[in-house]
Amino acid sequence: MQIEVHDSNPAAPAVKAPDPARVGQHGLEIVAAVARTVTAEQTPDGKRITADVLLHPAA
Repeated sequence: MQIEVHDSNPAAPAVKAPDPARVGQHGLEIVAAVARTVTAEQTPDGKRITADVLLHPAA
């Protein structure tokens, strides 16, 4: 399954170094941990981030 998000900030996303004291800004770390791939592409009005996540059927 592909999940896409878009925002108007043109800056490329970057995973920050692990820091358990940091409050917030962990979203990309979490997505990268569960997704098979994460890509970011510039758009005319910001960027689009696409994550490819493998879903298992319910047992």
